[in-house]
Amino acid sequence: MEASNMKRYMKPLRHIGLVLLALLSGVLTSCEYKDLCYQHPHWVDVNVHFDWKNEPDAQPEGMTVLFYNMDDPASDPVRFDLPGRNGGTVNLMTGRYRAVAYNYDTDAILYRNTGTISTYEAYTRQSSIGEGTQMPYGDLPRGEGKDDEDIILAPNMLWGATHPGFEIEMQDPVTYDYVKEGETAVTHNSYDITMEPGKRICQVTVNVHDVPNMKYTSNFAGALSSLSPSVFMESAAFGEGSVAQAFAFDKVDATTLQAKFYSFGHCSRLAENIVNTHYLSVYALLDDETKWYYNIDVTDQVHDQVKNPDKYNIVIDIYDLPIPKPITNGSGIKPTVDAWTNINIELPER
Repeated sequence: MEASNMKRYMKPLRHIGLVLLALLSGVLTSCEYKDLCYQHPHWVDVNVHFDWKNEPDAQPEGMTVLFYNMDDPASDPVRFDLPGRNGGTVNLMTGRYRAVAYNYDTDAILYRNTGTISTYEAYTRQSSIGEGTQMPYGDLPRGEGKDDEDIILAPNMLWGATHPGFEIEMQDPVTYDYVKEGETAVTHNSYDITMEPGKRICQVTVNVHDVPNMKYTSNFAGALSSLSPSVFMESAAFGEGSVAQAFAFDKVDATTLQAKFYSFGHCSRLAENIVNTHYLSVYALLDDETKWYYNIDVTDQVHDQVKNPDKYNIVIDIYDLPIPKPITNGSGIKPTVDAWTNINIELPER
């Protein structure tokens, strides 16, 4: 075919191609763009509910929730802080999760081994007898055989809850509006999970009844040995080992002292019938500046399941603490002011 004839035939084809291109462009610009996503991970609303049926009177300032990704065990947990006690809505990517929650109004409590949910552990820093008793002495004596125990700061009240596992499934296919670069597609479905908080902390109450000569005493304090150093947030199991905690007494009336403090618990291996010996030390400062302390083996009371059926509420009762009268007019035997006078007490059966 001659070149002139070839050019004559190509012109109509070129015009037809331009027309088709224009028509196609018009169709694309006039239609709302939609996309189908089959494998892209999506963010999903998860409604977290807290059911306080086990602790109806609890009023935490707010709750921290940590979600552990079971599909990526090496990743850090995703944390959300939810004000109040009822829960709230969080945003998670599709996947499988386990969760742990606890109240965040706990300035004394620290956390360690947070990489996995099973090792997530609450504890407090080391303290001293002097700090815990609020007595201006750093050399307060310890209970029999307990000199090597660390002293820890008393924890705050702590509630904990766990969710054993749930899965946010891919909605396949998911249709979503066109997303500009740098933005994230959000699916339009949501999930609900419920968690039931319970105690992770034990309250210890020490009552000292029928205290003689209390009007001559300026200050009382105490320490209790063989307590748990920590608690695991998922299992609520006590940490291994033992520590002591010190505390101050309040005067309830003319002959009664009382102390209430929080502890992580006692005897981490109690289920294996391995028990610790618990010594209560009571410190008394008399008006004549003499210093007295009393060692009392309270193991039986701490472990008495009739007296203390609830492991989160331990009560210890002491009677007839032999507080002497201060020495006056140079009469009587006066101990050295700088030393602590020790008295060991065996509790009678009651």
